[in-house]
Amino acid sequence: MEKPISTLQSKSFLLRMAMPFLFLLGTIHLAVGLLLAWLLVMTLYLEVSLLKKVFVSPRDLIRSHIDFLMMSLFLFLFSLFFSYLQTEPSFLLKILLTIGPFGNAAGFLVLAVKPDIEKSIFSFYGILFGLIFTATTLGFCLAIYEISQAYANH
Repeated sequence: MEKPISTLQSKSFLLRMAMPFLFLLGTIHLAVGLLLAWLLVMTLYLEVSLLKKVFVSPRDLIRSHIDFLMMSLFLFLFSLFFSYLQTEPSFLLKILLTIGPFGNAAGFLVLAVKPDIEKSIFSFYGILFGLIFTATTLGFCLAIYEISQAYANH
C-alpha cells in the first residue's frame, strides 16, 4: 500500500516546479547582459564597423548592459527569498517581473540603436516605456510585499 503524500511533500514538489521561474528570468537577464558586454567590447574597443553602425549610441548600450545585469541581480535575490521562505510568487508578480525588468533594460537597447526616436511622454516610445517602468516598479513593490508577508507567516 502506498503512503499518502503529505501536504508538505506536495507543496515541496510544487515549489521545486515553480521556483526556477524567477531564477530562469534572472539567468536570461544575466545572459543578455553578458552578450551586451561582448557587443560593447566589439563596438568600443575593437571598433567593428558593422556594430558601430548598428549601435549608434554606445552610452545607451552601456546603460542597457548595466540595467540587464542589475535586473538579473534583483530577480536572483527575489528567487532566493521565495525559495528560502518556501513560498511561491503570485501569478501577477510573475507577469510583472517578466514584462517589467526585461522591457526596462530593452528600452535602453532601443535607444542604443535609434537614439533619435521620439521620446516625449505622449509618443509611442514614451507611453510604452512609461508602462514598462510602471510594471517594473509595481513588480518590485509586490515582490517586497509578498516576501514580507511570507516572512511574517514563516
